[in-house]
Amino acid sequence: MTVVLAQTTLVPELQHWMNRFIISQKLNKFREPPPSDIAELYLGRTAFIEMLFNDDYAMDSYEWRWIIETNFESIPRAVIRRLQVYAGTAQYLKLDPTGDNIFNLQDDDFTMLDALLAYRTDETSVTIIDSTGITTFDSTSNVLVGSQDSLRTELSQLIWLYLDLKIRGNTEAYNSDTPISTGGFIETCYEQYVVNEFFIFLSNRQPDLIDGGVC
Repeated sequence: MTVVLAQTTLVPELQHWMNRFIISQKLNKFREPPPSDIAELYLGRTAFIEMLFNDDYAMDSYEWRWIIETNFESIPRAVIRRLQVYAGTAQYLKLDPTGDNIFNLQDDDFTMLDALLAYRTDETSVTIIDSTGITTFDSTSNVLVGSQDSLRTELSQLIWLYLDLKIRGNTEAYNSDTPISTGGFIETCYEQYVVNEFFIFLSNRQPDLIDGGVC
């Protein structure tokens, strides 16, 4: 059965890491209610979602496919009660390599996720080289060649901006009031994380951004 992401679909990894992020974020602190948390024992440990949001991601690979969980004993009891409100349409997903690419990740996304994995493994290992050609990542040399403009998906562009900030301290490429994400769920969530990272980086240059109550 093909899994389709819908409003009544619960992806536990996304719910958990968005909860962690919203609670810890510096920008708009206390102004955005976090989703209910799901304990880590119910999560897959190689989800690309965790790699996006967890600075301490320690796995050497990532997974991007999910199946529908049919074993109710593997679902938190509190979550089962919430799912019963949407009986017939609610789905609780489980990370599984035999599952579906529910976030419709594309080639550019995988290129940038590979680069992000290398960065999470060793923050000093990745080199970025600007190029007007197709963006590529060499996992042997950990060299990322390309540009944000050559990437065709919103998620891949956001990962580029994040890595460019972290590796080269570049803040110039992300200075527009117009969001990159246009409604995709994972893209919208991740853009919040990237914006927060830019805010923290700039606040370290200008501490009164936080001390002055901007957030």
